[in-house]
Amino acid sequence: MRTAISLRRLLRYLLAILFAVAATTYSVLWVQHVRQATRQPGFVSYEYSAATRSMVVGAVFPGSPAEAAGLQTGDRIVAIDGKPLESLRPFYEAIVVGQKDVVEFTTERPSSAGGRRTMKLALRGSQPAPLRMTRLEHLLSLPIGYYPLGFLVVGLAVLFLRPDDPHAWLLALLFGGFVAGGPLFEGAIPPPLRGFAVGYKIVMPWLSGALFYYFFAVFPSPSPWDRKLPWLKYVLLAVAIIATVPIGLRCLFAGGALPLYL
Repeated sequence: MRTAISLRRLLRYLLAILFAVAATTYSVLWVQHVRQATRQPGFVSYEYSAATRSMVVGAVFPGSPAEAAGLQTGDRIVAIDGKPLESLRPFYEAIVVGQKDVVEFTTERPSSAGGRRTMKLALRGSQPAPLRMTRLEHLLSLPIGYYPLGFLVVGLAVLFLRPDDPHAWLLALLFGGFVAGGPLFEGAIPPPLRGFAVGYKIVMPWLSGALFYYFFAVFPSPSPWDRKLPWLKYVLLAVAIIATVPIGLRCLFAGGALPLYL
């Protein structure tokens, strides 16, 4: 009997350590990631068509690399760096995670009979100048740049102090989802950890929504809603897991969000 209890406790500690490693790794990656400027081609939206194997450009930012290269709203991009857009893979590889200074677009303009034209977008040199901030503004920006660490420390502290308490697990997992609440630019993540970061980002925020209801439905005592609908918390949790875990695992093994672009 004692052996069985000890094994269960050991398993809980191992799972807690595994969760701590995952949440800490993501938090550190995110804190480092927000210090890097996001590479932007300069158009805010696009619509990909599998039938025409092209992507239609949405609004173009004034003064952006796209405008400087001559790209206009409504242009159709048919190839990137010479690769036809059989899927969005070339866009993903060149823009989302690419490290090239210059990306070549082959485009068609519906309003022009001039055929296809090639333009080059200078991405590396297009980073905006850093904003000048007062000392007060800088101090106020620190909580934003390091916000995951607060949730991480509190969640893990509660978990390791009470590894046998289900409420501690719910709180730790909930805060682990809050850690992934900020935006993530995939290209700033080191390739060996990119799949993990994207998978965590996909699964944990959605899971935290279900866990938020679950936690407050049972803590500190069952809520009126939980007494009437005790099954609801399990349904919400199951829906979140079924909807996100397969996608997260696919991105994990693919090394990034590439499956979402195909």
